[in-house]
Amino acid sequence: MSSQDRTTKKQKHTKSGAQGAYVTPEAHGGRISAFLKPQIVPVLVFLFALFFIMTFSNPALFLNDEWITVNQLHQLDQGMQVTVNEGKYGTFMNGTPAPYFEARHNLLGYTMMLPILSLPALKFFGLFGDQFRAVIVLLWSVLPAAMALLIDAYRPEWARWKGIRWTWGVIAASFVALLANLFLYSAWPFTAIDAPREVAAVVFTNHMLFALMATMIYLTCRTIFKDTWFSIFGTLACVSCSSYIFWAANAKDHILVAAMVAAVVLFLVRYICYHSQRDAALAFISAGLVAWARPEVGLTVFVAATAVYLWLAVSDKTIERSNIMQSLRTLTVPLWTVIGAIPLFINNVIVTGNPLVPAFWVYERKLVTVAAASSGSEVIGNAIQSVPAPE
Repeated sequence: MSSQDRTTKKQKHTKSGAQGAYVTPEAHGGRISAFLKPQIVPVLVFLFALFFIMTFSNPALFLNDEWITVNQLHQLDQGMQVTVNEGKYGTFMNGTPAPYFEARHNLLGYTMMLPILSLPALKFFGLFGDQFRAVIVLLWSVLPAAMALLIDAYRPEWARWKGIRWTWGVIAASFVALLANLFLYSAWPFTAIDAPREVAAVVFTNHMLFALMATMIYLTCRTIFKDTWFSIFGTLACVSCSSYIFWAANAKDHILVAAMVAAVVLFLVRYICYHSQRDAALAFISAGLVAWARPEVGLTVFVAATAVYLWLAVSDKTIERSNIMQSLRTLTVPLWTVIGAIPLFINNVIVTGNPLVPAFWVYERKLVTVAAASSGSEVIGNAIQSVPAPE
């Protein structure tokens, strides 16, 4: 056997092998690389939006309403009930509720969507104790370097400007920024009893929601315009609003609602373009999640989405007397809203005792009394009796 034949046979054995161990160079990176390559721009939009909001936001509590969310998160984290304020925020040092909570019977009437979404961030930060801010600094410094490396790997034509490879400069600047932050770094009393750790968790969650919203806006623009750079311009035009920066840096649920509405719009636009019933179902599931975040907004979004969907169905003639089964399938798609609203119904049962009565109705004196009686909660009963109802 010649040397060439032996080499060919060896290559074939290596490629086929008993276990198929041969891996082509294109296969290196596996599933992650296969996902990133076609979706690299949305990933970059998410990372850039997260870096942007972390850079320019001023995390803090600005409004009294935010006391509700952070109290809910605190009591959820401690395994307490989440209907009556137990006093970490919005309470005087002697335990008396502040006027804001007095006017609300010392009750927490927001839905639990944002506190539940913020709980993983609170638990994660708790792993690092008083040094949790070092993790935030590290993440902030890594984001530009990660974007530069992704561009080098998946969009090398973007990595040069006038022949200069600018991505290496971004990586170097990220390292310098990390060193500067570490030089000025100081610990934060995360583990103290009265430390507002919940604020950090909720604000960081809003940062993530802001980045997710920007990504969904980009995907919507790409679906409409079919052009990457025009879609990026459309994303910047939609996101460039000072209100977004403000609401993504506090503990209100406005960015959460905006992100959920962006999901409804994205899937409706996809349905218009591709006529996929799956996209229509996802749009209505997202409408149900909007209702969990804000029931009154969710109802409005559901009505608007249903009107648009039915108008499109009639225009496309997917609702016809001659095809009853197809018409029934089309007409039942809006019922997917119920699936998305299941967390809302559970939330309502916990707070008001009725799946169809929203949590904010707990501020009505009669509903509060009924909820207290049905749950047998001494805490709720005491709160109702000790705080006078507003005139």
